[in-house]
Amino acid sequence: MKVKGTTSKHPCCDDGQMGYLIYGSGAEYEIDDRTLAHLKIAIIVKLRLQESFLINWTVPAEEGSGRVSLWVSPAIPLQFRFSGSRPPELNRVWLEAMALSSHGTRGMVVMPEAEAEAFVASAPSAG
Repeated sequence: MKVKGTTSKHPCCDDGQMGYLIYGSGAEYEIDDRTLAHLKIAIIVKLRLQESFLINWTVPAEEGSGRVSLWVSPAIPLQFRFSGSRPPELNRVWLEAMALSSHGTRGMVVMPEAEAEAFVASAPSAG
């Protein structure tokens, strides 16, 4: 896990403007604005229900490899800082995939948008 004042680029989608997920006392994770917008909605839905959960993503080889897991709870400060001035159009399937993954043992998986439809189709509750 990164410490305060450092950043980690998210591998999911790096073709757009980059924003930051700012966690706890200031750990920053650089994430594509489009991915961050979807992640924000998925997280807020859970927090409105007072649910605590894990968020997980992988770190690309060029950044040292590995995985990041964050415990998210209503008691931990969380900020979403976007680079772009306009919010992107939301993909409901991508939001559903993140929501469905949050109920698994791994917690919410931040996956590429291109993988969302296959994830939803293979989920036990799909159908």
